[in-house]
Amino acid sequence: MIKIISFKICPFVQRVTALLEAKHLPYEIEYINLSDKPQWFMDISPTGQVPMLVTEGGTALFESDAIVEYIDEVTAPLVDVSTPEQRAIDRAWSYQATKHYLVQCSTMQSANQETLTERSEKLNKAFDKAEKNWLTGRSSMVKSWAT
Repeated sequence: MIKIISFKICPFVQRVTALLEAKHLPYEIEYINLSDKPQWFMDISPTGQVPMLVTEGGTALFESDAIVEYIDEVTAPLVDVSTPEQRAIDRAWSYQATKHYLVQCSTMQSANQETLTERSEKLNKAFDKAEKNWLTGRSSMVKSWAT
C-alpha cells in the first residue's frame, strides 16, 4: 500500500491526499514531528521535507508536484476526455493553487477572528476564480467533443 509521510497541517500533503481520495486509491498516512524527525525518515528523505510518498515498491518520492504527477502517470485519469492542451491547462491551474498553500497556512494560523476573516475571504476569492475557470474550461471542452 502507498504510504504518505507528513505533518498534521502540511498544506502540500493536502493536494496529494485529495488526488488519492479522488482516485479512490488506498493509502496510509504517518505524521511525523518536523522539529524531531525520526531517523528512518531522514534515511529515506533526500530533502528532509514532507510530503513524501513511499511507493508499494519502497521508492521514496518527494515534492508534492512530482508526487501528484507520479500518481497521475500510474493511474487512470479522473477525466477520460482530455487533450494535451487541456492537461497543460489543468496543470497550470494546479500550479496556481500551489501558490496559495502558504496563504492557506497563514490563514489557518490567524491570530484573531478579524485576520482570519480577511485572509479567508482573500483565499476564497482565489479558489473561486480557479474553480470557475476549471469548470468553464471543462464544460466547453466536453461540449466541443460531443458535437
